[in-house]
Amino acid sequence: MKILHTADWHLGKSFDSSEFDLITEQGKLLHSIVDIARYEEVDVVVIAGDVFDSYSPSASARRLFYETVCELSDMRKLVIIIAGNHDSPEMLRAEIPLYKGRNIIISGTPSDDLTIFQDGVRDFEVEINGHFVLVKRDSPTAFFLLPYASEVRLREAINGDSAAQEASDYTQKIARIMASEPPFDGADYIGVSHLFMENGEEAGSERQLILGTAYRVPLSAVPPHFNLMLLGHLHSYQTIGNRAVYSGSLFPLSASEAQRSPEKFVVLADGSGHFEPITILPPNRVKSLSFNSVEDALNAAARYSETLVFLEIRTMAVSSENISAIKKAYQNNLITLRFSFGDEKGRAGEINIKAMSHEEVFRRFYREKHGVSPDDELVRLFLSMLQQTEEKMNGTV
Repeated sequence: MKILHTADWHLGKSFDSSEFDLITEQGKLLHSIVDIARYEEVDVVVIAGDVFDSYSPSASARRLFYETVCELSDMRKLVIIIAGNHDSPEMLRAEIPLYKGRNIIISGTPSDDLTIFQDGVRDFEVEINGHFVLVKRDSPTAFFLLPYASEVRLREAINGDSAAQEASDYTQKIARIMASEPPFDGADYIGVSHLFMENGEEAGSERQLILGTAYRVPLSAVPPHFNLMLLGHLHSYQTIGNRAVYSGSLFPLSASEAQRSPEKFVVLADGSGHFEPITILPPNRVKSLSFNSVEDALNAAARYSETLVFLEIRTMAVSSENISAIKKAYQNNLITLRFSFGDEKGRAGEINIKAMSHEEVFRRFYREKHGVSPDDELVRLFLSMLQQTEEKMNGTV
């Protein structure tokens, strides 16, 4: 059985103080995924969570998702979707009736009843047992679906399982769920989950599932009968041991991610555990650039006419005319524009706020936030309000 693995689409993502239209780029990438699924003649497409960037995605994001999974279904591909920490399981489940008669299976929480899909898949014979979905093809493969599990969802999932309830920590409970007895003889087993696997490397734009390290699941928790784990949450393509793989995000979602993992992939796999990455976004398509001056950034713009750019300029000496010139020079390729403080060498340096006056702190903060200097009247208003606040706190008013 041929499987295409992808995750972390984050449809509907927007960048602060930016007019960049990410949904257009995401649409192009999803079109490429559809083309790969067609060309490679895959049987199953796995989407391992964080389909959307928020619990309330935009109409355009929802439309793009619906059109993509329906197109894959119409190509007679089975589409398996699990929710990530950014997704609303309730929203995903609410739209299940829209997929009736299509080759689409959705798991929103670890306690979801998947049997509703037993007879609803059009072009595939499936058998469902608990978290397992058996796809009966020439090489039958059972997919174990474990969506993002918060502590609350985890408690719901293990209700009635005394051994799991007695487990002392999160990872032991996850391991207990994954240790479910394999119900199908003669099948290959593939795990699908959205979690932080121990020894995984963050790309810089992931929202922590839970703070700390206690929720990083070790590879040893993966049962030996799983030939492979197809994972979501970490945004760079990577493997953990030889049995777990993150496809990574669809697009770099921050400047740091563009620096660390600008190339993006989907993964081709089979039931036996073999897998290989396929590039969908080349490494030179998105770059994180940093310059010491507005002039340097403008002079470099022509070199990046075919590149999408996270742009940082290490100066606060900037005007609204400068910003307009930069936006014009980089046109629609500018993802974000950031101005930062710099030291005498032009590198970001530490600022000694204690040595600065209230006015200096406010002016620097305003320039950092808005990219332009505040006018004098606004500064006077701020200082007046600050003085009134201090007098009230000191009991002098």
